[in-house]
Amino acid sequence: LAASLRPLVAAAGDVPALRNLDGSAASDWQHPVAIVSAAAADSVSPAASSAAARLDQASALQQTYPTYFGAAWVALGRIMLDTDLLGGCPD
Repeated sequence: LAASLRPLVAAAGDVPALRNLDGSAASDWQHPVAIVSAAAADSVSPAASSAAARLDQASALQQTYPTYFGAAWVALGRIMLDTDLLGGCPD
């Protein structure tokens, strides 16, 4: 599923937090949860090495504009994508 969404959620450039129904950017506003979703899509694609950079980008955005929701998703993203603490994905 994540790999099939990659062309939409993890396209090159900034990852918009708001999208129109056709998937195009509805604004240039960003949120850590959108960047974490792009990292998840990257992690199961040939661009897997860029997932860590996206998580770092989400973390930096969270530090600049802190929210509890953003902090939770940055933490969950790191746990889910960098460790097997939650069991990992089935093969």
